[in-house]
Amino acid sequence: MRLPIALGLLVAALPATAVERQPPLVPWPAEIAFGPGALVVGSSFRVAITGPADPRVERAARRLESRLLRQVGLPPSVGAQPPALEIRCAGPGKSALPALGMDESYTLEVTSEKALLQAREPWGILRGMETFLQLVEPSADGFRVGAATAATSCRSRCSNETSTAWRPSR
Repeated sequence: MRLPIALGLLVAALPATAVERQPPLVPWPAEIAFGPGALVVGSSFRVAITGPADPRVERAARRLESRLLRQVGLPPSVGAQPPALEIRCAGPGKSALPALGMDESYTLEVTSEKALLQAREPWGILRGMETFLQLVEPSADGFRVGAATAATSCRSRCSNETSTAWRPSR
């Protein structure tokens, strides 16, 4: 009886940095670093797309806004708001559908002011959006995305990369 109480007190006495929680990201980015601060997610959350127009990226950005607001339980606010997430896609990609060799690489930078997601092809933007959504967490005053920089450089070896990511590479 005394042992569980003593262990509980010991764990409670540890500094917060010793038991730092890592977000449950799937797939885990090739590189990720967490920093101080956080981007607050509220009903005024907006996404802006810069770079060449791509209908897949535009539809995905609208879905991201909708999913995020549903996830945090907030109605969208009315009126023009500055974007909290800027998406920059360099080009349309080599194919309209997922294919062997598609470029899924992206970089995601989150600060307390805004987030920036960049990729060469729409497939990287889609991957980065999922990482962004997985970084959203509850906080004392609502929801937030902790400051972070994430990057991955993956070219899929098959058209169904998500379901075969656990397989060792050959």
